[in-house]
Amino acid sequence: MLCLGVTLGVLVNRSAPSWLLLALLCSTLCLALWRTGTKGLKQLKKEQEQLCVRLEEEVPDSAPEVVVSYSDVLGELMEAKSEQIAGIAMVWLLMLAASLHGLPYCSAKYGAFVVCLAALLSTFALVMTWRFQATSYLNPIDWLK
Repeated sequence: MLCLGVTLGVLVNRSAPSWLLLALLCSTLCLALWRTGTKGLKQLKKEQEQLCVRLEEEVPDSAPEVVVSYSDVLGELMEAKSEQIAGIAMVWLLMLAASLHGLPYCSAKYGAFVVCLAALLSTFALVMTWRFQATSYLNPIDWLK
């Protein structure tokens, strides 16, 4: 199955226009984001239920009501991680712009372009890692409140 997928992918890559490939990649990324988000929200709901059960076992008379809507969770996550989300969006836009370069593939200009792009993306990744590694433990999201 994997070999068939690779073979079809190579054939489509060679025969399809760039805009179609970009649309297919974006749809794949959107599907992966949707599935990951759905799984994360299911896990959040499960953790909230476990918290309610644990709190009911500890204090049966005054168990708090845990009601969190998905929009509240998404808003809290986006607020707490807005800089990381903006960084991801910048990388996506950079790669979109880079895909429209128009340079011939077997040329020195294309090689220099790829090296500069790799250096830019590596620098960006290092800066983002350095910037958020120190602060990731300072303001974690309290999923179980």
